[in-house]
Amino acid sequence: MDASHPATANRDASPKATGSAEAGGTLSALDRLKLAFAKSGPDITRPKPDPTHFCLLSVDGKFLPYHHITIRQLGAGGAAGIFSDVSFTQREFSVPSVHIRIRARNHNLEQTLFTIILPIAQVSPPASVDVIDTSDTQLVTDIFTMEAANIGNMRHSPYHARSKHISTEDDISTSIAKFTPSIIRIQANIPFGDVVGDASDGGFSDIRYPNPDLLLLADSVRKLLLQLKSGTLTFVCYIADLEQKTRLAQWQPLAQIDASRSPFSVYLQHVRNGSNDLALPNINLPSLPVSFRTPAASNVFLSLEHRNVALIAGAAEEKAYQDSLARTAQSIAFAARLFPDPTSRWTPDPDNDVSLFGTQADNSHQAYFLVVDPQKSANLLPEVNEKATIYLTGVTIVNRHAPVGVPGPREAQRAARTFDGRRLPLPAGLHSNHVLFRIKTPKCTNWPPNFHTPPAIVKAPAMPYVTSVADFVTRTAWPIQATICWKPRATTAQAECAAINLLNQPSRFEGIQSWWKFSAAWRHYSGPMRNLLEAFPVLRQEWLEGKFRPDAARALERLQRTRAGIAFIAGCPGSGKSTIGMHITRSAVSAPVKSGWIEDAKSDFRTTAERMAEPKPFSTNPDVLARSMGAPAHRGNEDELLHLLDAESRLEQAPYSDPTPAPGAAPGKAEEPVTPRDGRAIWTTPSNQLCDDALERALREIPNKLVLRVFPILTEKANAVRFSTTVPALFDGVAKLDQCDAGFAYHLFRSRSRRYADTCLAAHPHSLSETAKTLVRSDPSFAHILEAATLRDSQPEAFQQRLPTFKAQMLDVMQLIVDQAALIIATPVALAQLASSFKMQADLIIIDDAGRMTEPSALIALAKFPQAAAIFIGDPRQLGPISLLTDVPDHPSVFARQRQTSLLSRAFSSGAIDGILSTNYRCFGDVASWAASYVYYTMHIFHRLDARDRAFRASLSRFAIDKPANKPFLTNSIWLDLKDLSEQKVGTSFVNPGYANIAVAMCLQLLFNHGIPSLEQQDTGKILILCAYAQQRAIYQDLLQRFVPQSVPANVISVRTIDDSQSHQAEFVVIDMVRSDACGFLNNDERLLVATTRARLGTAILMNKDAVPTFGPLFSLLEWHEQQDAVHVYDEKFDFAEQCARCLLFGHSATKCNTQMACVVCGRDHAVFRCPSGPLPALTAPDNVVRDISIPNGQPRQEKRCIPYMQKRAARLRLPTTKTLLAWEREA
Repeated sequence: MDASHPATANRDASPKATGSAEAGGTLSALDRLKLAFAKSGPDITRPKPDPTHFCLLSVDGKFLPYHHITIRQLGAGGAAGIFSDVSFTQREFSVPSVHIRIRARNHNLEQTLFTIILPIAQVSPPASVDVIDTSDTQLVTDIFTMEAANIGNMRHSPYHARSKHISTEDDISTSIAKFTPSIIRIQANIPFGDVVGDASDGGFSDIRYPNPDLLLLADSVRKLLLQLKSGTLTFVCYIADLEQKTRLAQWQPLAQIDASRSPFSVYLQHVRNGSNDLALPNINLPSLPVSFRTPAASNVFLSLEHRNVALIAGAAEEKAYQDSLARTAQSIAFAARLFPDPTSRWTPDPDNDVSLFGTQADNSHQAYFLVVDPQKSANLLPEVNEKATIYLTGVTIVNRHAPVGVPGPREAQRAARTFDGRRLPLPAGLHSNHVLFRIKTPKCTNWPPNFHTPPAIVKAPAMPYVTSVADFVTRTAWPIQATICWKPRATTAQAECAAINLLNQPSRFEGIQSWWKFSAAWRHYSGPMRNLLEAFPVLRQEWLEGKFRPDAARALERLQRTRAGIAFIAGCPGSGKSTIGMHITRSAVSAPVKSGWIEDAKSDFRTTAERMAEPKPFSTNPDVLARSMGAPAHRGNEDELLHLLDAESRLEQAPYSDPTPAPGAAPGKAEEPVTPRDGRAIWTTPSNQLCDDALERALREIPNKLVLRVFPILTEKANAVRFSTTVPALFDGVAKLDQCDAGFAYHLFRSRSRRYADTCLAAHPHSLSETAKTLVRSDPSFAHILEAATLRDSQPEAFQQRLPTFKAQMLDVMQLIVDQAALIIATPVALAQLASSFKMQADLIIIDDAGRMTEPSALIALAKFPQAAAIFIGDPRQLGPISLLTDVPDHPSVFARQRQTSLLSRAFSSGAIDGILSTNYRCFGDVASWAASYVYYTMHIFHRLDARDRAFRASLSRFAIDKPANKPFLTNSIWLDLKDLSEQKVGTSFVNPGYANIAVAMCLQLLFNHGIPSLEQQDTGKILILCAYAQQRAIYQDLLQRFVPQSVPANVISVRTIDDSQSHQAEFVVIDMVRSDACGFLNNDERLLVATTRARLGTAILMNKDAVPTFGPLFSLLEWHEQQDAVHVYDEKFDFAEQCARCLLFGHSATKCNTQMACVVCGRDHAVFRCPSGPLPALTAPDNVVRDISIPNGQPRQEKRCIPYMQKRAARLRLPTTKTLLAWEREA
């Protein structure tokens, strides 16, 4: 890596940085961050914008069907029909190319039909740029005399006035001469195979009512271009030079481009054999100026070198950025303060202290809580649960006096000691920009080796008195300073770059080689085709029997002809993408897998169901499968694990072979004869939560097969040798602690419990290591392994001696479990580590939610298992991959936006999708109507008219306060326009406690009135609260912990951020937009699509509509609700700013509460949360007070409302029947 890059440059080498250090470190954290990103070495100048001009296009001497006004203005103007423009790119880090867009216009509607890209390196001879003088009448007439297109009833654009020079009475040469004095002619000859274009666009198919004449005209252009099949094509563009040779000067460099010069040579300085050998260790990142702007992403790569550099450099840039953040954090002294951990005292044990430690314990603290104020530099600190090494200024570490008479060092004090710690989450409900750590007290360094080392003595400034954890975190006194050192994780970048490097290496599988070349620009696939329905016989049989929904059946039909067995399936929200993926997986693991390779790709290969049903041979190329090692294991029943293996062959390796060899490649040779086995599948998703969801679904769908949930391999190996795990427990002496210390103890316990549930594999019985340990415990033949495991606690020294052998034995057992697994579920990085540590085979790979994976992550499974069939499933129009460098002003990047583009998105934009699911089965009524009308134009909502939707509208109509009494409420999505509730900024995030109070009160009101029916079970449906900002989620966690009554089960209401909610659903969804003054990042298509399509029965949006801009998707969402009369104003008269913590009513505090409540259990007047006499009935109102947020606080007797009155009011507001609605229409 280049030493001038910010990831490797030394910050202290800068004179400015050195001067500031000598001045006493007066620079702010933000200034230090800018200094850390200061660039040295030659800067790359920012290129000028690409010239883009209207033109007339001729391909092989044939002009497109232009309107006669467009011809006379050389492509300019606002005439209806076809028009085109041309541009060329010549800048750093981009392949020189000419871009031609062919577009169509009808009145105010314009859309791109085709995009053609001509790489300059493939143009031969070099492109020519010359000028035609329009005074040459004969030449102009010969060139531009053509038949004009008939536009029918299409209309010209209202925004482009017709030029005064255009006259139909003049001949073509006169009209053009009046329009421009000269014409720039650009000519390029290029082989057909090197043209990059998207000729599969459906024209105006996404418009509900397209003009028929426009469709005919677009179809004529499509036919003209699709006739170009081979040979060398000649593209000629004619541009009007209206600006007195200015445009000519812009286009003349096109003929002077050096096509042999690589634009990515700076990245390849340390590579010997071209871009195919590019990897993370040898890439060279250039120095970039701060003013450099990240180029836009591309859906096609114009060369293999372009793709290799873009994918690997994108990962390397993120790694360099994280390294820069870690180095910058080491140069900043953050304001901090300490609080001793009350659960970590070194308690005296008079019987053992002297013999173990050589001294007596003194109740000193072995750990401390450290809170840090990062100000505006929170991104410099590690993530929650990550480890860090911390040096504290103003804190002294003092060694204890060593035992008298024992030889050893005697130093008493060291001021430069560090603390090892881990970042903790803030307590629930605490919204603050401060960061909390728990650090361990260092051990004494002067202690004799024959004793246990006691903790050192920490001398710190006196801490101010605090009353609670929240008081400690939010207090502004900062008596000490902390320097935090942490090491970013590079496992993801390493796995991604290794996958790209592996795909670039020569492979014996012809199919993956051909597909890898094809996927660069999505053109000219020449490799073998594979019929996946033939490869998976159970799937084919179920498809023939009609067991799939219509759109799923059509998608599966396309799997009869896939490129190398690799397919893409995209679908709208709620279309059952994961469901069809699990169905394919179940079919694959239920029977032996056949070859499915199509020998003659041009022949008719049973495209109809009748021909597919004809009996066929097993395969022309017999499969070579691994030996079956016994019946699959069932999870949850240890007795069924006994027959996994024979006693004599448990530690033997199964013959490793290729189950489905590609054409032209000889299958691997097994040492022993093998018999067919059932297929094996891999399921990979971008997050652990999605893996857990897939595991739950797989256990239901595949009950008789062994399903593994694999975690990072180092964690699996470490857990495999630990047969006893300590579950986090609450501190024993918490009852004796005061309120503040108890708060710290409870927060530490909750943090450890969450980390245990998320990261400790002992809490995941389906993990690889836990499955291996279950087998060892249940099988007597593994008694010697189990005996070695028990030595850890009973004989530690003997265990250490046997540890290498014990690890090797457990690895053998884990290998056997991998051999028997029918389905392995893992994230891409965990899968890469597993494949590198164990021998594995796979017949099918499902890449679920591929739209959220970076392209290198999505390719990891293909790189590790090139012989397997692979299906990418996802939605490219929802949230895409996350790039750390997008919109980071102080750290420019070249490929950040390309990293935000997923492989599925590139395939979708280029028309390489194999199947599309367009029916939404999740949403009822109008929940997804905005998404269908704004983005998914062809999406069909299956449950648009349903009785359950109508029943829920009656419950939601209670919040429609602006609805006239004589009009029905005809939508199940409502917008609450909340006034007088201000947002609060916390660091870079925002919170709005008023919105949170209303959302929780709304959910409780619906639950107590039984207004949320479940669609699958008898109990109530689930509620999901989506908040736009992570800090707002902390407020909800506190409210649900303190304010939700005992009668509401813990799993009924859940809270997520919008970005973390994709692939989740609930019966009722509350979308808390948080903002009241501006929209922030909410005016975003992808984010709003995810938020508005999570609900099944209904949605409520909370936002002050004054913060909505007058354009964009957020305005469109508000406009849709206004058209449905679903926007209702809750102003200051509702007094939502204050809520009582005793009765949960708004308008007063708990100290001024006069509400008379009668508990449904004991009849007494007490708070609503829990009854001292016994548990409250589930999902029922805890008392006689009816809580209705739609009644203003100022109304008389508001706090004395009772249930009978509210039931009568609800009956009056009940949604009218269909008969009543028809009667109203007749009267109107």
